[in-house]
Amino acid sequence: MLNLLRPAAVLIALATLDSSLASAQAAKAGVVTTLEGNVTVTRVTLAPQPLKFKDDVFVNDKVTTGDQSIARMLLGGKAVVTVRERSTLTITEVPGKATIELDAGRIALAVARDKMQAGESIEVRTANAVAGVRGTVLVAEVSRATAQVGDPLSALVTTRRISGPEYTNRFNVYRAAQVIGSAAPGYSSGQAMAALEEVAKQQLPPEIGYD
Repeated sequence: MLNLLRPAAVLIALATLDSSLASAQAAKAGVVTTLEGNVTVTRVTLAPQPLKFKDDVFVNDKVTTGDQSIARMLLGGKAVVTVRERSTLTITEVPGKATIELDAGRIALAVARDKMQAGESIEVRTANAVAGVRGTVLVAEVSRATAQVGDPLSALVTTRRISGPEYTNRFNVYRAAQVIGSAAPGYSSGQAMAALEEVAKQQLPPEIGYD
């Protein structure tokens, strides 16, 4: 009996090793930060399998969401893509450019401009359109059921651009707001600072600090 079990154990070990090598060979594209409902991922060497919270997402992964499902992924610490229900996308990457190929459904992409390096961009690509994003929010939708060859762009893709601030202040790694003021006549700068600190303690929520 022991001799019969050994080949089976070797086969299981090889199958596990093959799966590990497949993941190791693909470059990591991001990580799942939110997941609800039925979401699957298909890799080049693996059949579709459930995608879970905090799973890594690799280049060339195809992510598919089911009914009443949603997935949100952080890509390279620079962008967040939200995949709505009944959507299918594939993430590809070359140096300086990541591409989200949207086959069907709806996604929202938010790119942190302050995290992007010079020359870097993220593209959203559909069958008939390409949108390049460097620091904004973009919503794209593709309907396979109604798409026809020669359809106008507006029939295939819906985009909305939301402008953000040109720049943001930071204190260490945290976003910050700079407050500029001066003491009223008859008061010292030390008294003015003490008054500001007192107001901050009373009015600011606990998660916001000052320095």
